Amino acid sequence: QMEFGKNLPLTSLLERPTIAELAQLLENGESSAQESGIVAIRGGGNKPPLFVVHSITGSLLFWQRFLKDLDPDQPVFGLRPPEAGGIMQPFEGIEVLASRFADQLVASYKDGAFRLAGYSFGGPLAYEVARQLHQRGRSVALLAIVDAYARIEKRSRTDSFRLIPSVLVNVWYWLIDDMIPSGPRSALRHFVRFTRECLSRRPVDRETTPKNLQKKPAYLRAVRQSGKQIMRRYRCKPFDGAVTLLRNRLQSWKRIQRPDYGWGNLVPRVNVRIVTFCRHYQMVKEPHVRQIAAALQEELDAVENV
Repeated sequence: QMEFGKNLPLTSLLERPTIAELAQLLENGESSAQESGIVAIRGGGNKPPLFVVHSITGSLLFWQRFLKDLDPDQPVFGLRPPEAGGIMQPFEGIEVLASRFADQLVASYKDGAFRLAGYSFGGPLAYEVARQLHQRGRSVALLAIVDAYARIEKRSRTDSFRLIPSVLVNVWYWLIDDMIPSGPRSALRHFVRFTRECLSRRPVDRETTPKNLQKKPAYLRAVRQSGKQIMRRYRCKPFDGAVTLLRNRLQSWKRIQRPDYGWGNLVPRVNVRIVTFCRHYQMVKEPHVRQIAAALQEELDAVENV
């Protein structure tokens, strides 16, 4: 915008991946199809398409890292958040986003079962899209949730006691996967934060903006903040489907859960696959993203004829 006086949506980088195509877009004043929330990350191919949802910042670009380890014949389409004049708008609610995506999917694809995937923030969002598709009479062949917890009501004290085995198991994983690789200073900081979290009656402040977002435009910071707010309010509702959970071996000490991350409370079938050994945010980076992509393709191939 500062250089050319034009606002282009981030999805222009998906639709026009070369410098020549972006230059043509700027020169001709063309714009993306703003009415559509579906954007091609990789079009073509004869396999049933995979639909992926955006991150807490509204980005779909990280899904490009999956492409080289997915089948070349596998189409991938992204569900993007609403924009106005090329500027992403703060999110109104998980149910609102999901309803918009479900309507557009039903309108654009008249037949067949859908395949959905979401990572982190996108996991509950993909779940809500699947639930609303089911309400509209459409089937979901695959709902792949990558390392995301079910958003359910606060657990009871009895449920908390049932998590003791998970805590005991994860103590070793925190040590092996996290603390030792990160060095003694980082390990000490982790230990102090964990101890404060356990002993303090007040929640630890998590409203700080990550350093990589502090210099971003104000609207992107506003989008991320709205994402945190709507996810805090959202509670998943049950539906008669299945969840495939592609998860990390290392659970966050902030949100220790059962092995199925709580999805078993909502759906009759949960397929849990532990595919990586790293921190949560590293899962969509090399080399761990390769393992996620390979597992995702296996699950897609397993339901290809549905």
